[in-house]
Amino acid sequence: MVICMSPELDREKKDKYMFQAHAVAEGEVPEASQKGVEVIQVVATDADDPNTDNADILYRIVSQEPEEPNPSMFTINPVTGVIRVIVGALDREKIFQYTLTVQAADLKGEGLAGFAKVLIKVIDSNDHAPVFTESPYTAAVDENKVDAVVVRMLVTDEDEPHSPAWNAKFKIIDGDPGNLFTVKTGTNKQEGIISTAK
Repeated sequence: MVICMSPELDREKKDKYMFQAHAVAEGEVPEASQKGVEVIQVVATDADDPNTDNADILYRIVSQEPEEPNPSMFTINPVTGVIRVIVGALDREKIFQYTLTVQAADLKGEGLAGFAKVLIKVIDSNDHAPVFTESPYTAAVDENKVDAVVVRMLVTDEDEPHSPAWNAKFKIIDGDPGNLFTVKTGTNKQEGIISTAK
């Protein structure tokens, strides 16, 4: 993201300006991210002479919404504008997005300032296992019927609905040495359907 000021600021002509620049940048971060993971970089420009402190920009995070579970979930490199995860406690099921207000100020952070909003979307990770709604399942089926539905098993999953982490896959891992049954995933991705194979 580049923040541009118009008209150009000229400290030699006027030493005090009152302005606010509002821009919005968007980043994404997996909820399983550990401390130090880079999220996004913000970049501001200054039309002053680049060889003076008037164009020496430093960044800082002014606010974070929401402030949970920690009011400082992210940190910003004051020189490069790179925003990183500082607390590895992101939980998409509780908070799916953070809004940061970032300040860019010249004179090494002590001069004129512009502000930008940074929206950080927390991407779901596969951090919840599916749970069967019943256990055990009991069923009966007539003999010599091929492709007869024996039982439909339902699961729940606390990951983001309809995401790859939420979609369940079923397989038989024990109890069918003769391969008499098959299992497939239902269209709603939360149902396992066991049928006769022979």
